[in-house]
Amino acid sequence: MVIPAAAYPTYAVGAAVAGCRVVTAETAADVADERPALVWTNSPSNPTGRVADAAETSDWIAYCRERGALLVADECYGEFGWDAEPVSALDARINGGDVTASWAPTRCRSGRTWPATARASSVATPPSWASCSTCANISG
Repeated sequence: MVIPAAAYPTYAVGAAVAGCRVVTAETAADVADERPALVWTNSPSNPTGRVADAAETSDWIAYCRERGALLVADECYGEFGWDAEPVSALDARINGGDVTASWAPTRCRSGRTWPATARASSVATPPSWASCSTCANISG
């Protein structure tokens, strides 16, 4: 799981509970060699107030699409862009009008592999995460 380097602790706590390895990054270029299952972004950032620009947000979308990773864009402070205007990952100018994602096969803790679900909604939980009756955990 990729999380922002400076972030509210909930991301890391959630990763720990799920048994995921955490990598911190501010931009997609920071983790170019990683293949995470999930990427958290946070803009405007809590606690720094840093606002990702349109290019950075687009880069994260492309990064996740290329790797089959779920992008979780935490934009709850979207009204607080005092020094820059926040952009949303849901903005058609940023995502090319496509808010869907292709899911890569997921392997849970029990070793069970779930098939890819093409064109699953980017805001829905991939079926593979919740479908394993053995453990209901994702691999990190």
